[in-house]
Amino acid sequence: MAGKDLGNVTRFLEDYVKELKSSQFKAMFEAAQTLTLVIDMACRANFKKATGSLAGSFSEAPVLDRGGRLETGSYSPLPYAGIRETGGVIRKKSKRLTIPMTKKAVSTGSPLNWSGGKPLVYLFKRSSAGSGYAGVLATIKRKRTKKNPAVFQTQYALRNYVTHPKSGYLSFSEKMAAPEVEKIIGDYAVKSFVDTKSPGVK
Repeated sequence: MAGKDLGNVTRFLEDYVKELKSSQFKAMFEAAQTLTLVIDMACRANFKKATGSLAGSFSEAPVLDRGGRLETGSYSPLPYAGIRETGGVIRKKSKRLTIPMTKKAVSTGSPLNWSGGKPLVYLFKRSSAGSGYAGVLATIKRKRTKKNPAVFQTQYALRNYVTHPKSGYLSFSEKMAAPEVEKIIGDYAVKSFVDTKSPGVK
């Protein structure tokens, strides 16, 4: 191979490496977006109640270059996101866990966002309830009269702690997203080669 041709090949490979590096960042971020979407679907499929905050908490992590190795993923700041995967006990320091019990409570999310209609009232837990229970937040369906006691509708169950079984939803999401992630990375690798301008190699 002539010296000129060798130089052209060298420049082409250098340009390709630069283009590939740029494509890798784009591919990794798109792959993380795909994983976020799959995790969202896995949350809604596996957890029947109170899934909105968990599913909506995941977002793409920044793509980091660790000595030539790119890292990213989908991240949730919620402390119980990992516990839902492996199983364990969820607690809140100095606060009670609120578990939505009706469609309105689920759509509202936190009791702090409760608005419109009947106000929430706190009802003490029954003496027979276990240590994990801490009463309920309810609305009044029928006020107390001289002849009949008041009737309540439970909106939120209050707990001092909640024990969750292992779900493996993150492992499942990773497995489900793998084929699409591989395709994204492969497509970007091919595109970076095609987009690299040839210096005129014979």
